[in-house]
Formats: sequence, C-alpha cells, structure tokens
Amino acid sequence: MGKRDRKKGLNKAIATDDELCPKNKDDDCGPYFIPQRVRGPRNPGCIPFRLWAIIVLMQRAFVQPAALYDCADLFAGQCAVSKAYKAQNMMACALDTEIDPRDDINTSQGFLRFLWAVLCCKPDAVLVAGILCSSWSIVNRGTSQRSEHNILGNRTRPSVVHGNLMVSRMTLILYAARFLGIHWLLENPSQSLLFDHPRLKTFLQHAENWECRTHLGMYGAPTWKPVKLVSSDPVVEKLYRTLDRSLFEPSNSTVKYQTADGRPKFQGSRHLKATQVYPPRFGRRVFQLFTKEAHHLTPVETIDYTPDAWEDAKPLDCQGITCMYAAIFQKYNGTLEFQTVFFTLHGLFYGMPQMLGMSGSHARFGMFGLVRCIYCTVWTHLGDVWVLDV
Repeated sequence: MGKRDRKKGLNKAIATDDELCPKNKDDDCGPYFIPQRVRGPRNPGCIPFRLWAIIVLMQRAFVQPAALYDCADLFAGQCAVSKAYKAQNMMACALDTEIDPRDDINTSQGFLRFLWAVLCCKPDAVLVAGILCSSWSIVNRGTSQRSEHNILGNRTRPSVVHGNLMVSRMTLILYAARFLGIHWLLENPSQSLLFDHPRLKTFLQHAENWECRTHLGMYGAPTWKPVKLVSSDPVVEKLYRTLDRSLFEPSNSTVKYQTADGRPKFQGSRHLKATQVYPPRFGRRVFQLFTKEAHHLTPVETIDYTPDAWEDAKPLDCQGITCMYAAIFQKYNGTLEFQTVFFTLHGLFYGMPQMLGMSGSHARFGMFGLVRCIYCTVWTHLGDVWVLDV
C-alpha cells in the first residue's frame, strides 16, 4: 500500500450510531464494523459509545497512566477535596462541568472521563461524589414528583430523566471503584431520595457501607446544610458534627408560598445553588480521614449480579452501554484474558465479542474492527478522555 493510500485509510471516520443502527432495525445491532468509508461527523459525542468504552478499557489494561490519583473528586464544584490533596503534594483530579464542559456524565465523553479518572486511581484512593441533587431534593419534589413510592419521579420531565440517568451511570462508576479497591464517599442533602434510586440501592445492599448525617455548616458553610454521607469505610462516621444553631443567621435559600388552594409550599431561591459548595475545612477533614485512618480496602474479585442491558444508563445520544457494563463486571471477575485476546488471532477474532458479553449475531467487532478503531481519527479525540488536569 502506498503512502497516499495508507494515509487515506487512517483518515476514515467511524460510523455514527444512526449509520451503525438504522432506524428500521428492531434489534440492538451492537458495534458493527463498516468496511466501506463512512463520512461521519468528527464530534467525539457522535462516536459510537461502545467503541469508546472498548478502547478506554483496553488502554487502562496495557498502558500505565502518567498519573495515579490519590483522589478522584467528581462533581467537584470548587474542588474543596481535591485542593486539600494537592496542598499536601498528592495527586488528585477534579471533574465538574464548571471546570470543563466535557465533564457532563450524561454525555458519552463525560461518562468516559469519569470512568477513566477512576481507572487511574491508586488502590485505597478515594472517590468523592456529591451527585447533583437538584431533582432529588425535597425542594424539587413538587416539580419532579418523586416520593418514597415513586422514586424515579415524573419521567416526562427532562430534569428528572437526566437525574435518573446520572445516578444509573454513577452506580456503574461505583462498581468499577469497588472492583479496583478504591474507597468511595457519596454526599447528598439529608432528605434527598437519591440513595433510594433502584440501581444505587442495589449497589448499597451488596457493598459494605457506613453512613453519617452531619451539617456542613459546622465546617464553615454559610447555612446549616444537613447532609447524608455514605462511604465504603467506617471512618465516614468521624465527619459527624453537632449542630450549633446559634452560629447561623436565618437561611434565605428557600422561599415559602401558598398554592391557590391554600396549601403551604416552598421553593429554592437564587441563593440555593451557592449552598452546594463544600467548605474548604470539610475537604481537609476528608483528606485527613481517608489518608490516615481509613482501612485497607480489598478489591472485590467476584460479584453476584443479574445480567441486564442497563438500558436506564444508556446515553441519550448513543445506542446503550451493554459492552461497558459487561467489561466493568467481567474485567474484574477475571474472565477477561487480555493477553490471550491480544496475542492470538483466535482471541482477537472470536474472543472479543465474548468478553464483551454480546451474542454472536450482535458481534462483528473482530480484528479488523479493532485495528480500524485504533488507527482512525477517533485516536486523536481519545486524549480528551484520559488526559485529565492534575
């Protein structure tokens, strides 16, 4: 092959999801290898989600990350936790849409950035996630229609759909952390229904965890800010602080009003968003506890789970994450033999579909598909996934 032909081959784009899965197909057609040239958009968000997942997981299996993080600060806000780690010359990454618009976990690129951050953590590192609480809080229940009997709320509202998707995808991240022996700490308002989300609730039923209810106001927040903390380590209980109400002025983060039929209700004011930020003292305390007092966390090698397509966690613009959940679960169950897969033709051609948990009829991702993924324009975009600012 001449230089010109080789160059043309390297510039072929991967097909978009609409091209891979025509609308008139009833089945989920999986990551097809399209032999002809496809002129698809170069936007990373349009690249088939499964192919991104495959390449990212392969990269982690063979390439030692340039940085091994002591902390992954997800939904970081003003980065109180990651700053506490960096102040002590430790490695930490912070992901939030306020820092980088690509850090939206509800997009394909954002979810893989979250996953890659966790895959780059050291054993016994800590993952801190204050998942966006807007549609889960008690203030929003009139709009979201969430309740103890209807946790998933009114799914005709985009904010509710996005909130449900976010928790489903974050649960996958937590499974990955558990398999890697990484501590995790989740935070949400004390009356939030987030911890009752079916995916997260199932995870917490199988993963040993401890919880603590405390007030961020006692760490320097401008309001009481009662929160619920759930973690993989009992050290979380030491984050408890007794509330001293005399230290605070009346809160202006909510507004009370009456409906037409006279029922009292309240809604968030313009000051509510500012209360989401962690005070620096809280970040420093998390650092102290998880670096000096947390117990060693043994990675989970096997886990009992019922295989399903995790359709509730599929991205809004792609075809689902069947391979992602399969790769996460199976990789750390020891069923993925990467050396066999990579160094034998048989493994490349036949083992790849099996390791991704896909049936033969849905798996056309053999050796040529793998090569085409690596040597195409997608490769230039992958740097945006795993090169995270430290």
